[in-house]
Amino acid sequence: MRRIVIILLAALLVVSLGVTAFAGNGDGSGGGKDQPLALASSTVPDGSTDVPTELSVTLTFNKNVVNFTVKDNNTGCFRLLDSAGNAVPIAVLMGDDQVDPDCKRIVGIQASGLAAGETYTLIISGALQAKSGATLGSDVSIRFTTAGAPVTTSVPAPVETPKPTETPKPAETPKPTETPKPAETPKPAETAKPAETPAPTASQEQTEPSSGTAWIVILGGVTAVALAAALVIRTRKNRY
Repeated sequence: MRRIVIILLAALLVVSLGVTAFAGNGDGSGGGKDQPLALASSTVPDGSTDVPTELSVTLTFNKNVVNFTVKDNNTGCFRLLDSAGNAVPIAVLMGDDQVDPDCKRIVGIQASGLAAGETYTLIISGALQAKSGATLGSDVSIRFTTAGAPVTTSVPAPVETPKPTETPKPAETPKPTETPKPAETPKPAETAKPAETPAPTASQEQTEPSSGTAWIVILGGVTAVALAAALVIRTRKNRY
């Protein structure tokens, strides 16, 4: 009888160990190593509106993501971006699974001073890792819009910067005007040779004395001859 009880206890122990191994492979991750890590739930679902500007989100995963072996890696796997893609400061809260096993799958995200009526995106990196070594694999995004009317600010139109005025090109230095060559001194005109004075042509009157004049010349000549003859004769008479 005692032997039967021992056998039954041993059988129960084997069965319990087998069930435990099948449930989580004994690594405390809440699932086998082959089971992928996934987001099970979020207190702010994707597409939520009227979310308080003092944000507090609780994310629950299907595996242990807060164990000290993965905690440092997982703390940097959460980001919050505004609609312009700017990063918003957040606090990532993780418990101690050694003290409180119930917190091993829970991560808290907090942010304060969010803009009213603004759309934000909480991004969980695919590098998030479970204690078992399984990773999220790809990024998970949760988009939400905060409560209240968005603050509209009129952005003044940008003042166009005046284009710099072009520096005027320096005026081209005029080429020096060529000094005109001195006009050639005209050669003195050749003095015209005086026209040869034509030889006076004897007028007909000079060459051909009139008949009256001719007689006067003849008479004068005859008279002169007569006087000369008389003078000669007289001179001879005086000698003798």
